[in-house]
Amino acid sequence: MRPLDCSDIKTSMAKYLEDQLLLSKRANHTCVLTLPIKTFDGRWVSVIVEQKFDDSFLVHDGGKTDSELFSCLLYTSRCV
Repeated sequence: MRPLDCSDIKTSMAKYLEDQLLLSKRANHTCVLTLPIKTFDGRWVSVIVEQKFDDSFLVHDGGKTDSELFSCLLYTSRCV
């Protein structure tokens, strides 16, 4: 067996993500990236990217994590 070449794995994973990544524009300065990765309950993972300034971006899940936890009767609290 030949030694494992991690760069081959990286290249393969990058190609898979590039081929399967979905992109949709939500507003002038907002894009939604849907990754080809599912959560444990079968939902696709989406990431929202908002441009705040020319070189500043806010990346978040649009509150989906809190909503999913709430629907499972789990509540989040603020850290003190």
